[in-house]
Amino acid sequence: MKINDFVKECHQTARDNRFWDTGKEVGTFIALIHSEVSEALEADSCAEFVEELADICIWIGDLCGGYDIDLEARLMEVAEMMKEDRPYLNYIDTASVNGLELSIGYVPPDFDDNKHACNVHKCLSVALEADRIGESEDFGLGIAGAFMMTFIWAAQKGYCLEDAIEEKMARNKERGRLHGKRY
Repeated sequence: MKINDFVKECHQTARDNRFWDTGKEVGTFIALIHSEVSEALEADSCAEFVEELADICIWIGDLCGGYDIDLEARLMEVAEMMKEDRPYLNYIDTASVNGLELSIGYVPPDFDDNKHACNVHKCLSVALEADRIGESEDFGLGIAGAFMMTFIWAAQKGYCLEDAIEEKMARNKERGRLHGKRY
């Protein structure tokens, strides 16, 4: 699935499930994504862990759709900025979820979940601060950074996200209004 098609589908599903009826401010989105990162840290099984990482990606997709962020373009910029510290990112395919996952798939193993969670949280915090001061370009880069770091987290633990994302998106389409929550 192409990255920007993924964004459109995430956002449309959220709209269909009425998550946008009252509008969503950026801070609310960032808080929801932060909570998914925390849930990944608390996961009791590999399947639950991967599902939480998929949730992070889906919320980011919805946010990008709702705020008209070109995630594919921002991912290319993030990959370029990260190459110096992460030489395994010399070639990153940001055109599709599968391409991103395959090109990140050759990273060295690293099982430090706290470090990975901090990397995602840091990107989200950068995005929130950028939104607060009106820096839309940096906002998009922070969000794309969180998306990229989520894929790197999965890859460094040896997990694939594409199937988990597609399964979770299919389940989300079948769920009711607000997935039964009151938000």
